[in-house]
Amino acid sequence: MESDDAHMTRLLSELLRFHGLTKGQRVSLQLKALLNLVHSLRCVALTDDLTGLYNRRGFMQIGARLLDVATRDVRSAHLVYFDVNHLERTNRTLGRTVGDVMIRRWATSCATCTPATGSTRCSAGWAAMSSPP
Repeated sequence: MESDDAHMTRLLSELLRFHGLTKGQRVSLQLKALLNLVHSLRCVALTDDLTGLYNRRGFMQIGARLLDVATRDVRSAHLVYFDVNHLERTNRTLGRTVGDVMIRRWATSCATCTPATGSTRCSAGWAAMSSPP
């Protein structure tokens, strides 16, 4: 049985060949499609579905980069951890929809609370901020 990846590659190749593209054009389009897929997978791995903001993994990667840049540029940087308490209790008593709304509102507040000159990346529990130069 053919794997999903092999099946998708075969279908893409057939589609591109059907439109009369040269081998170079097919390879170029396939490379673009592959790079788009890698970008999409990276976004899924680093962001929270509910808020669209960075998750813990994204926070750790962005935070490490932010600290490196701040050290290099001799600037201050702030990494802040937020813990949303009693979320399970909120979900149990008021329902998951209310908990989701609470998280979305908190994330929106977090993302908009820093100056435009700073950099903020946050999710339900994680935030990384840099001070303006």
